[in-house]
Amino acid sequence: MPRIACSTLHLTHRPLVDALEHIAALGFTAWELPIRGDGVWLGHVDPGQLLKDPAHRAMVHAAAARFPGLRCVGAGFEIAHDAPLARECEHFTAACALLRDLGASGIGIFLFDGQAVASSERHAALRSIAVAHGLELSVETHLGTATQDPA
Repeated sequence: MPRIACSTLHLTHRPLVDALEHIAALGFTAWELPIRGDGVWLGHVDPGQLLKDPAHRAMVHAAAARFPGLRCVGAGFEIAHDAPLARECEHFTAACALLRDLGASGIGIFLFDGQAVASSERHAALRSIAVAHGLELSVETHLGTATQDPA
């Protein structure tokens, strides 16, 4: 049976377990996890906390385990656009490891203003990390970025 996923992004004002309960009650069979750092947008997971605090990772696993009928299909990942690439890669690696353990298949990143879609060092590095964790990398489309009019 095809899965229909719902992001928990609109429920980040609630604890993750409550957000998943709401999504399950709505009849969804899968979910997407917002992973946000540096205060760019509220998310259920802060990638910096994944690195510093094992309890943060355990909280995500515990919430997901409460809803065996829901599958995490992926995440949207974002930290500050001016973060050094080495730090972004470190945070992205922690996020990808979490997603792999949750059985997810993909992770999306934000394309910042003025960045090339596929040729940049950033995208090559993040794609390599995602692939190493068995994840498909996608790029979110936004007005004012290179993906606004990809043709």
